[in-house]
Amino acid sequence: MAGGTDTASFADLPDELVVQVFRHLNPAQLNSCSRVCRRWSRLFREPALWRQLYPTMWSRGLWNYTANYVGHIDQIPEEDFCLELLEPVTTTSEAECLSREQSWNKFYSGLKRSLFDHCKGYGVRVLELSANKYLDDGQLNVLISACPNIEELYASYTQISSGAFQVPNPGDCLKRLHKLALSGCVLITDRTVENLVACWGAGTGEPAGLRSLSLSGCALLTDASLEALSSCTALRAGLQFLDLSGCGFRSGRLLRTFVHGCARLGPENLFYCCNIVTGPYRATANGCNNLDNENRACCVQYQN
Repeated sequence: MAGGTDTASFADLPDELVVQVFRHLNPAQLNSCSRVCRRWSRLFREPALWRQLYPTMWSRGLWNYTANYVGHIDQIPEEDFCLELLEPVTTTSEAECLSREQSWNKFYSGLKRSLFDHCKGYGVRVLELSANKYLDDGQLNVLISACPNIEELYASYTQISSGAFQVPNPGDCLKRLHKLALSGCVLITDRTVENLVACWGAGTGEPAGLRSLSLSGCALLTDASLEALSSCTALRAGLQFLDLSGCGFRSGRLLRTFVHGCARLGPENLFYCCNIVTGPYRATANGCNNLDNENRACCVQYQN
């Protein structure tokens, strides 16, 4: 009370209301707020503020990026891309490429230091990393380890490879994952899939509730990946969408064994190589999803 007039400031608001205000800010603005005082620095890491992470887009300065295009990278208008993954090499100078890579690595280090070095990202539900050709296996593994409650993970059109999903404590990762998109990841191998299965099958936590899996255009995958996927009972229980277009599978028998073990997976949500003539639901499945997509490997490269 001063001069008969009630006075109050933003500092008088309880933490819950401050967090509600912060939820209207983008990550760059939140970062600025975290430097104001110790209290705001603490609230900056409040899990409710970090339900969705879009590191790829944020590193490009697209701070207000939303989930409108998540999982549909092929359909993002060209003008929305600052770092087009599929851009012809001839249009980008070596110095510019280096600058972009340095920009991503600097942003990744800052994100890790700001959010995950002090606590885990238990609140993160969506992690969008698609179309980032500078993302490496180690960075991906750190992010999924730091965010154990991810429900949707998008890493399509990245350069992740055999070391992806190879984490120190696989039983603590990806247990709540519902959707995984790895379309166009041309470097992932059977080892990558085996690492994934190790995460889903390890430990004593709740089983994977994966509903959607896209490995479209992952041409290095072989029948060994099918065998690994078939070994995961928790995976087969909930799977409702599966895209294996352009993968190097050859065995119709193994594919049938896996697909028919997925009780909730119908032919309308199944895509695989047209050349596997003994595959499941041959008359009603959708066939290859890459026939008209020049950005992903197409099954016509393979012969059954």
